[in-house]
Amino acid sequence: MYKTGMAITDNVLPTALFYCCDTNLRTDIMRDLQGDVASMLETDLLKAIKRLAVKEESTLVQRIKLNRMTQSPGSNIRTFLASLRGQASLCQYKATCKELGCNHIFDYSDEIIKDNLVRGIADPEIMSDLLGDSKTDRTLEETVSFIAQKEQGKVTRSAVGDSASAMSATCNTQKRPQAAGAKCWACGGPAHGQRNDRKARSRYCEAWTFTCSKCTVKGHYTKSCSKCTTCGVWGHRDASSRICTQGKGHRNPPNQGKSTKDQEQEQVGYIYEQLCTTSEQTNQVSRLEHHIFDGHWVARPSKPHPMLLVNMTPLPEDHSSFGHPIQDTSQLKTITMSMVADTGCQSSIIPLQSANSLGITEKDLIPVKLVMRGAIKEDLGVIGAVAVSVTTKDTTSSAMSTRLLCYVSDTMEKAFICREALISLGIIHTNFPNVSTVTSPNIAASMENSEDVTCSCPRRRPSPPPVPTSLPPGLKATEEHVESLKEWLLLDYYGATTFNVCEHQPLPLMNCEPLQLHVDPNATPVAVHKPALVPIHWQDKVYADLERDVRIGVLEQVSQNTPTTWCSRMVVTSKADGTPRRTVDLQPQNRHSVRQTHHVPSPFHLADRVPQGMKKTVTDAWNGYHSVPIREEDRHFTTFITPWGRYRYKVAPQGFMASGDAYNQRFDAIISNFNDKVKCVDDTCMWANSIEAAFFQACEWLDLCARNGITLNPKKFQFAQDTVNFAGLTITPTNIRPSTKFLDAISNFPTPTDITGARAWFGLINQGAYAFAMARQMKPFRALLKPSTTFCWTNELDEVFHKSKEIIIQEMKEGVRLFDPARMTCLATDWSVDGIGFFLMQKYCQCSSKTPTCCNDGWKLCLVGSRFTHPAESRYAPIEGEALAVVYALHQTRYYVLGCKDLLVATDHKPLLQILNDQSLTDIDNRRLLNLKEKTLGYMFTILHVPGRKNLRPDAASRYPVGPADRLNLPGEAPELDSLVNMTAHYHDTLTSLYLHTEDNDTANDASTVAAATCALNAVITVVTWSMVREASASDPSFVNLIRQLEAGFPEDYKELPTDLRPYHRFASSLCTVDGVVLMGQRIVIPPALRKPVLNALHAAHQGVSAMRARAMDSVYWPMITVNIARVRALVTRI
Repeated sequence: MYKTGMAITDNVLPTALFYCCDTNLRTDIMRDLQGDVASMLETDLLKAIKRLAVKEESTLVQRIKLNRMTQSPGSNIRTFLASLRGQASLCQYKATCKELGCNHIFDYSDEIIKDNLVRGIADPEIMSDLLGDSKTDRTLEETVSFIAQKEQGKVTRSAVGDSASAMSATCNTQKRPQAAGAKCWACGGPAHGQRNDRKARSRYCEAWTFTCSKCTVKGHYTKSCSKCTTCGVWGHRDASSRICTQGKGHRNPPNQGKSTKDQEQEQVGYIYEQLCTTSEQTNQVSRLEHHIFDGHWVARPSKPHPMLLVNMTPLPEDHSSFGHPIQDTSQLKTITMSMVADTGCQSSIIPLQSANSLGITEKDLIPVKLVMRGAIKEDLGVIGAVAVSVTTKDTTSSAMSTRLLCYVSDTMEKAFICREALISLGIIHTNFPNVSTVTSPNIAASMENSEDVTCSCPRRRPSPPPVPTSLPPGLKATEEHVESLKEWLLLDYYGATTFNVCEHQPLPLMNCEPLQLHVDPNATPVAVHKPALVPIHWQDKVYADLERDVRIGVLEQVSQNTPTTWCSRMVVTSKADGTPRRTVDLQPQNRHSVRQTHHVPSPFHLADRVPQGMKKTVTDAWNGYHSVPIREEDRHFTTFITPWGRYRYKVAPQGFMASGDAYNQRFDAIISNFNDKVKCVDDTCMWANSIEAAFFQACEWLDLCARNGITLNPKKFQFAQDTVNFAGLTITPTNIRPSTKFLDAISNFPTPTDITGARAWFGLINQGAYAFAMARQMKPFRALLKPSTTFCWTNELDEVFHKSKEIIIQEMKEGVRLFDPARMTCLATDWSVDGIGFFLMQKYCQCSSKTPTCCNDGWKLCLVGSRFTHPAESRYAPIEGEALAVVYALHQTRYYVLGCKDLLVATDHKPLLQILNDQSLTDIDNRRLLNLKEKTLGYMFTILHVPGRKNLRPDAASRYPVGPADRLNLPGEAPELDSLVNMTAHYHDTLTSLYLHTEDNDTANDASTVAAATCALNAVITVVTWSMVREASASDPSFVNLIRQLEAGFPEDYKELPTDLRPYHRFASSLCTVDGVVLMGQRIVIPPALRKPVLNALHAAHQGVSAMRARAMDSVYWPMITVNIARVRALVTRI
């Protein structure tokens, strides 16, 4: 047939037959025949092909295959019969008559085929009918006909909606459309999709639930019921068919006029079309997209197959042990491939192409007995197996491997890895799918291996409960129930997961990329080989703590044969309760490490994103560093030695400079897709437009944190509030201001009672803007500061004092933008018996000195804070108290100073310099000083001495503290951010500097005043402000054109510019815009409307032209400014 259809002539027949073979077979034919194939006879070529391609098998093997054959689901009985006949032809079911002289050959294949056909029927109902039938002597054809009729009957019943078992029948996918304007036979209205479409009728047909009064059958109106013209019965509709009970050939009236045979064929054909159609439904039937339940039903596409990246290596030794050695091992190689991680797969299988990539040919495959079938029992085409080693890496980059017997398929395109292999690799639990034994992947250690929990905390659950879809019973989204909703979240729903801060249970780990420690490869490793002594009474406890941390995943013991590179010393100190506390001296590693910088926006800019009038929720992360894993190959940098051997960290340790950046970067990545929130280090502020929306938003946030290994501090949880504290700022419904704690430091400053207190207060206000506007009121106060003046506090001074506090507080509410990470930073601290104080400053002068007393106005204040000392702290030795002040200041300002490479710490206690510089922890005998220095190890700074007479501002803060007498936070507890607020804009200071020059030589030459001014508060009262310049620039047409030209770029020829912009051409490379204001380098370009007040400010001190020019060159510019200055000066001279 093929030769005739293709019109193949005899002369090209061998060639055509040759090219019908695949490439490998053609190669074998050429090697075997070693001749011209085109000249061969067809019969000879067929014999050669058969000899090379057909694998001879025993007749017994063919008979066994026949006995194993079964009907495939969905195939009809005649298709199964054809398969049986084909296999039986290979089985030689023939016998020769032994009677003398007969020698007749009898073929008994039909009897064998009939037996196997009955045994392999797929439908048990049909098999029961066949075996229970009284006629048992049917021939093969009669048996097939009987089964075919049963199959046809099931298909027919399914077509009228009474059976679903025939849905697997294989048939054509052509659709028989309804005629235009077709009516529904049941209700008489427009047709509902295809005829007899039960699903469509159940949704759209009005008669679906109606019971006919004539035939008592539900599903059609009485007017649509038909009466049989033969038997006179209405409907003829029973549970199985619409056929009249008086005769198989009888039909309802719509079929009249057609022969019985035609009617039956038409009905059966139509049933098949209705049953097997795969076309889309009519427009009236909507199709549902894929949905998942994520708190509520959400339309979302199915996720792709979970793919596992593995390295696969062939194992020739294992092949030999199976009795099938690989012929050529020189071609074997390791490949990297992706496999579908299928927990329902019983055996691993790979495509033949993957086996060939391993260097395994089809001849090298191990013959197997296993026949693999897919989900719908289709043959997967297994042609053999290969022994391989499979290796992958876990989340900490540790290699996990196992050996597999992978089956090879010549029909599949994807590789699948089976359940046993996934268990061996540690990807799923050994008792999978037993839910009770599955642990969360973000738990650092298994619950079974953790120490017994003796505390009253709830057991940490491996995963959070489902996200609530409704409010808790009995609670409403009202102001009266806000506190109850908060307690429900804290204690009832997320108390065992997100808010579980118990330190006796396994610690969660972030679902993130492990931390890579970048230590200078050229640095000489610092290794300590002798451990520090542990007091004998502490040894059991210290060792138990080490083993506990190993179990919970914080530490691991260094394995044998591991060489020592970097090795620090474990130092054990005493906690407040007398128990030992372990720390590691990582100072050498910090000196040779680099930051992994991750930008965190300033608190003000973050708070400014919160819309007005929203309900706000604030959370604070707890114990963040120990939730960040370290890359395995970098763990040796954290190795430390103990009397019990070497250990190293598996998570980010306290005291290492890269831990903070790593934590922030990973935290931000986890929450990147969460909307309506801002985050600053540990603090997160979310907003919603109602209490109910805030509740569900908080539930989603808490669920996200729990599932990603982030634990939150329950004490810092603020829920659905109008006013919240966030990152040291207070966010109200309408504005943003410094926190109440910070403003108290100014408003509660007590009235000075001696010269020291007066000088301290004057130091706070001397650089304020009111030095120009309130000169008359400040004169009595200035005179009081002179050494020759006796201290006397008068009513006039008291009035000035209280008025200045009001001005400072008002200015502080606006000053939140000063800190510049690129500038040199100084943290000045002081301790007294009454309190602790600190001032954070930045250098703005251009001198080369690196001391905060270098210039009169060279350092600007960024942050101030103080608190009372605890009774125990008030009894510290001076060196201990000064160290406490440094530690407190570093913790309070950590948002600004952590990771700062150009940080100075100024103290007036000189002996402290040696302790906080490079002195080893083991050389510090004072336990309190040792504990305090440990808290500074995560910071990079240079400590310097500033005499007390020049350290007035911190001294004032420590002598007059306003904060509560709280002790310093314990290690691992996140410090407060409430004081991180007092920042003002650099260019705001540039404008206000115009008003700070004075001719008051008595004050300027007073040494005490100069010292106080060096450390004064940068709060200013301005005449021309930044906002005024911005508004004037926006309203001036020439400046609008100038800004547009800057955005577009200046032309090379100034003549191409408008006349009013030409004076700016030569300064084009220095011009830029910031926040709508034009700058020329560090000078502000003043629009015409504000030039007169600026000129008045330049001349306010009655200086000459040269002095006015000098001041203008540092601050402002506009075309012809020099001429304008000379004109103003000349006019004043004439007057």
